[in-house]
Amino acid sequence: DKVVVFSPFYENYGADAILSGAEPIYVPLKPPAFTFDANELEAAMKQPADFHFMYDVEQSIPEKITAVAREIYGADGVDFTPAARKQLAEIEKLGFDKMPVCIAKTQYSLSDDKDKLGRPTGFRITVRELSVSAGAGFVVALTGNILTMPGLPKHPAAFDMDIDADGRITGLF
Repeated sequence: DKVVVFSPFYENYGADAILSGAEPIYVPLKPPAFTFDANELEAAMKQPADFHFMYDVEQSIPEKITAVAREIYGADGVDFTPAARKQLAEIEKLGFDKMPVCIAKTQYSLSDDKDKLGRPTGFRITVRELSVSAGAGFVVALTGNILTMPGLPKHPAAFDMDIDADGRITGLF
């Protein structure tokens, strides 16, 4: 069987293969339709994965965040606001402190400052809020001015919006 991939990533970045597993396994894509053999993909997916955290999950939340900030982002260190410290104490009290961490930050910089483009040096990350995503299994650290998106209600307003034959929009308010 053939699988067709419709992804602008492959087109935009000129990728000619999919990588999978601990050792790179190449599943050649066949442009322009970007198809590949499903059997090749299945074989690649069966290769053992070598996923591991870059920190010991038994470390404290500040230690885990600091490890990511220093090793991945190149930060000199991490600071916690008083609100984040209070949330940290509550997370520890509830026993969620051994979860992995997810750091939410600006997409423009490896710092938490959107104006320090790319991978700046000589900066510290400020964690302003911590929350638990128990269902997902991690603690989220919000940095800088990052905003999170609210979840959708059970019945999104978009379901009630429509355009009639005369071009009138209904259901907006």
